[in-house]
This record gives sequence, structure tokens and C-alpha cells, in this order.
Amino acid sequence: YSVEAGLDPGFVIYDTSDQREAMKQALVECGYDNAQFTPASAAAAISDAKNALLDAEGYAAQAADFRTRVIARVYGAYERIMRAAHAVDFDDLLLLTAKLLRTKGAVLDELRRRFRYLLIDEYQDTNHAQFLIANAIAGDAGAAANIFVVGDPDQSIYGWRGADLRNILDFEKHHPSAKVVPLGQNFRSTGHIVSASAALIECNLRRKAKPLFTSLEPGQPVRLIRCLDGEHEAEEVVLRLRKLHE
Repeated sequence: YSVEAGLDPGFVIYDTSDQREAMKQALVECGYDNAQFTPASAAAAISDAKNALLDAEGYAAQAADFRTRVIARVYGAYERIMRAAHAVDFDDLLLLTAKLLRTKGAVLDELRRRFRYLLIDEYQDTNHAQFLIANAIAGDAGAAANIFVVGDPDQSIYGWRGADLRNILDFEKHHPSAKVVPLGQNFRSTGHIVSASAALIECNLRRKAKPLFTSLEPGQPVRLIRCLDGEHEAEEVVLRLRKLHE
């Protein structure tokens, strides 16, 4: 469906290195250098925009301050560079697919026939574009869709790269007939670790409550240490391992 998505049939997918070089070129074309905006920071902002289904034009339309207006210019230049090379990045694959399913009914119907059952793992780490793609193929809200997701909102750690926790927290809202099967048994950790972890996780404000338990022995009590930063923490771990070895 590359043609339907507005792509050349022979398009290529840029990896991180290719994307960084294209972003450097876009910054130069717009008159900015690394001291003002790094390729990484510009790429992150554009990635967030694409995950929110904003193309360069859409992002520019809502740019309200100096930084977002700069990113809008760079976004436009980056897109022109990518299209001239008949290239897309990973975020484009999601953005263009989501738009394709929203605007091309025949393509959506074909994919629904082809993928009758959907299984999505690590659902807490999906972003908005992935959410729209999955739900478009699964069917309208309230339909008897054959969609099965596995995930744990307490293990959501990728918000910094666009993961939207609401996808899993609101799953039953989008699929009212869904059956929820909580998996609270921990097969790896001892009792003290599980109970301490459960008490800490219960402090999270945005979560789905579930019992955590284990059939393993209680084990040694949990020990806490206060560290100044990540480097200090690493040093403490090494010292502890050395003492245990000795």
C-alpha cells in the first residue's frame, strides 16, 4: 500500500544514523547549528509530533512559541530531505499507516479481512499512533473485536519516547466486552521482595489494582540504601558484591 500512502514503491527506511544525518542537513538548511539545537533534540521533538499524528504542516499550524516554530521549520526541511531521497523513518511508518487506515476504507477493509485476530504484547508501551492502528483493524468501539493485549501499567517506562499509558488504562472503555485476566503471581522473586514491591507500586496514582504474590519462600529481608546518584549506586552495588565474594 505504499502508493496509497503517498510513497514511492521503492522507498527506503532510514535507520538512526541515516536519520541523524538528514536532521543535521535540515538544521543547516534552516540556519541553525548544534549549539542552538542538536539533531537529537530536534529528532525527539519531531518524533513526538509524528506519534501524535502531526505532520510538518499540522505541527506548524499549532506552533506557539519560539522553540516550536523553529522545530516546525526544521520538521518541514527534514521531510523535504526525506522525500527527495524516497525515504521514511520508523515514526513515518506509524504516521502514514494510521492516516492510510483513516482515509482509505478499502485498505482498512482488506486488512481487517487479513488480520482477523490481533495479539499485542507490552501494550503499556504503545503510543497514540499504534493505538489508532490497532483499534482501526480491530473494529469500532463496542464491536466484538478479536483483540488480545498483554501489558502492565506498573511497568510503563517509555513515556519519554511517546508511550501513552492511557492505552492500557482505558482498554475496557474502548472494548467494553473485553475480559480482563490479572496475572499477579511472580515466579522469580522471593516473598519479601514481592511484598515490598507491591507496597511501593500501590503508591502509583495511575494504575490498575491487582494482587501481587509468589509461591516462593520469604527469603532475606529487603535492605535499603540511600544513594546520591546513579554512579554512587553503582559503586555501592560493586562494594556489596565484593563483600559477598570475600
